[in-house]
Amino acid sequence: MHNFVRAGFEVTIHDLKPELVADLVALGAKSAATPRAVAEQSDIIASVVMNDRQTLEVFLEGDGTGVLTGAVPGSLIVIHSTVSPALCKQVAHVAAIKGIGVIDAAVTGYRSDVACSVVARTSVRALARETVGLFQTWRRLISVVS
Repeated sequence: MHNFVRAGFEVTIHDLKPELVADLVALGAKSAATPRAVAEQSDIIASVVMNDRQTLEVFLEGDGTGVLTGAVPGSLIVIHSTVSPALCKQVAHVAAIKGIGVIDAAVTGYRSDVACSVVARTSVRALARETVGLFQTWRRLISVVS
């Protein structure tokens, strides 16, 4: 996220570690109290968590604070976590009902705060026209960190 902020992109962040949020806010990012609040302020919502359980909580649970509660039709979710294909399909199914696209884009490699490579595969058969545009924007954004 540091590279996105440094490149001038508008970034809204939610993290369980306040020091990570503070670092990004100091660079110009906005903070959000919940994943839902991030989604309400974002066209592209990227998530990097540790496992299936955390991904499920961030997107589908959280007592009304999850991403899919705040995301609007035409937005795009990018899952940058190493999670099961079944979970990505579950998130994509629920998102598709709301007109939201999902990309499974696992991050591989690590150098400082920079992802070394990203492998993307769409988790839904067809993206809405608005979401295709966001996918192209995501591809341009990811070039900032690759």
